[in-house]
Amino acid sequence: MIYLRSWLVISILIVIAQWEAIHSFLIWQRPKIITGEWWRIVTGNWTHTNWAHLGMNLTTLGAILWLFQDSLSDKRLISLIFIFSLFIGCLLYITPLQGYAGLSGVLYALFFWGCIQEIKQRITSAYWLFFAGALKIADEQIMGASEHITHLINAPVAIEAHLFGSIIGILFSAAMPNMKENRQ
Repeated sequence: MIYLRSWLVISILIVIAQWEAIHSFLIWQRPKIITGEWWRIVTGNWTHTNWAHLGMNLTTLGAILWLFQDSLSDKRLISLIFIFSLFIGCLLYITPLQGYAGLSGVLYALFFWGCIQEIKQRITSAYWLFFAGALKIADEQIMGASEHITHLINAPVAIEAHLFGSIIGILFSAAMPNMKENRQ
């Protein structure tokens, strides 16, 4: 149950990032990044707008880890979260966004990364998951974010992060060899 251990450790770290003194030091804020606080490019992905936002993202992370547990080890997961956070944070910098908080871009990257890994293994359900995820991204880009989610997280949904995460996850997974873990 490696995914449960990973989920628990990541959850604890992200909950700690919600504490106000830490949160204000980590959140992605363009004006602070411009003045040299570059770590926010990565760490902004680990902050959240409120506890409902945090709960939704951690629940989704647990589901992704369970779905793709054969392709993820603790080390690989931590590496992917860091790499995806870096790329998403940098790509958000080219948008007009002034602030960003949330793990959802990273979650989309992990989701599509996992789908591609399982497609490489010819797991039929991965094709359906990929298709459903692609429809969700397309719907957000065309119709905008769900008003319900916007209200729930008390902030605009950064659909740019979802799109960037999806693209990054696909590109990274396509460029990597099959990553099925050998478990002992």
